[in-house]
Amino acid sequence: MPVWIQTAALLALSNNFMTFAWYDHLKTLNTKPWVIAALISWESPCPSA
Repeated sequence: MPVWIQTAALLALSNNFMTFAWYDHLKTLNTKPWVIAALISWESPCPSA
């Protein structure tokens, strides 16, 4: 598979995942400050070692 197709597919998958993750945060954390949702969303791609 050409590299440009792999790149486009990974970008599309990442975009869909982050969109659903963000809207889930909005749905389930709507009573919390936005900072809480931002910190939680950063924990997934940047786990502590």
